[in-house]
Amino acid sequence: MKLIMENWRKFAVNERKTDKNYLQIVNFLTSKFTPANLEVIVNMDMVAKDGFYWYELVDNWDELGEIESTANIAHNAYVLKFKDLKNLWKEYRKAFPQEEDIIFKSEKHFEKWVGQIKIYITYSHPEDPGCCAGDMGSDGKMRLYIGDKVDKLSINEIVKYIQNTFRTVFVHEGTHYLNAIRASGEWRRSAGGPRQFDSKTQEYVDSTEEIQAKLIEAFDEFYGQKIKKGEWGWKSSLFNNLKDNEVREFIKGFIQEYYSEFNPRWKLENHSKTNQKRLVKRIFEFAKEVKESDEFKQWLKIQPKTSPEKKRRFNRGSAKPDVLPDTVILDELLKDLRGKP
Repeated sequence: MKLIMENWRKFAVNERKTDKNYLQIVNFLTSKFTPANLEVIVNMDMVAKDGFYWYELVDNWDELGEIESTANIAHNAYVLKFKDLKNLWKEYRKAFPQEEDIIFKSEKHFEKWVGQIKIYITYSHPEDPGCCAGDMGSDGKMRLYIGDKVDKLSINEIVKYIQNTFRTVFVHEGTHYLNAIRASGEWRRSAGGPRQFDSKTQEYVDSTEEIQAKLIEAFDEFYGQKIKKGEWGWKSSLFNNLKDNEVREFIKGFIQEYYSEFNPRWKLENHSKTNQKRLVKRIFEFAKEVKESDEFKQWLKIQPKTSPEKKRRFNRGSAKPDVLPDTVILDELLKDLRGKP
């Protein structure tokens, strides 16, 4: 039993390491989503007029055709891509030395996959307006739907707006794209068959890749929140759980607020037993990481010796103090988190 638990711990540590690397790489590429690093390769002014195209647009026939056929023709639209990939590669390799990089094998590999990222900015989804903020395919095409801002803002203003407003889309869809790169573009990378891509199915909820994308998005949201002095919210409440060694409370609260975002479909118990273990262990490793972070240590210095009375609880009874050992008995932890005796 001890050996099984130790193997689970190593598996979770490796998954947590991958989560961190993915988020760091997505953060790097997101930070480069600026007017200085992007170029417009297609806009609505280039769409066919009376059946004719400008001959110099021949390099962008595919993008031009897709914009013409899927964009809301009554509104503006753009297709962007990264420019100066060689300089971008130098910055990337400086940030991620080869021995620490789990995604890009070489400059040529980087230029191939980052070079095929194209950002389609349109008014709304052509078939299902209001369905989502954006999506991305294994082919590198990211579609962002920004409503009337596509008409009211300049392209530079649009880029800045997107960087500030669509971060969760970049993180979530960027995670899928990194998996596509590691799988050499294969789009069926997770068990579940075609049903894993239908958001109404259980296969979608239990897709290991979708779980990973939601987790990395949740980790990013947690780290991105800043606690103001005297403020008591979700993050400070979870910090307080760690302060009191209540790791079960931390995991339950994190799943509720950051992972599921109160959507019942993403509750712990709605995953398969295997994925419940995977989810809990990854958040458990994350909790240990948070407890060692400079942010938590700085927060700890300004806390009163006794916990505030308004500390949040995420289960029905009083939480039992936990320590954060290198190994835990998963079955016991899961029973507690599911609220079962």
